[in-house]
Amino acid sequence: MTSPTPLKSLMPGWLSVVMGLCGLSLAWHSAQRVFGDMADGVALVVAALAALLFVALLVASVLRAQRYPAALAEDLRHLARHAFVAAFPVALLLLAAVGVALFGPSLSWNILWWLGTLTQVWATVW
Repeated sequence: MTSPTPLKSLMPGWLSVVMGLCGLSLAWHSAQRVFGDMADGVALVVAALAALLFVALLVASVLRAQRYPAALAEDLRHLARHAFVAAFPVALLLLAAVGVALFGPSLSWNILWWLGTLTQVWATVW
């Protein structure tokens, strides 16, 4: 009997959690007008959680691609799961938007936004 391999089952759709956390962070940032600085603090904590989760999922996805290339190829061929490949660039775009909203414009956020945009164009054409 073999042990389960959760890494093999990791699909790109998990990045939708990062997308949701980014939206929640932006919502709390907008709520600062009503709730004051506490709302911006919550937005910052949620944004940090989204960024950490993105990095963790990125590392796990790279490991999955190296260890289980057949599972990744199956996801890319699947009728429904292949659409979640676009969750990666959308998560990048949302992380850049959160960064600009919370910290102001900078070259780092521009680079992240361009990386997300170009990757989204690739995903759309693919």
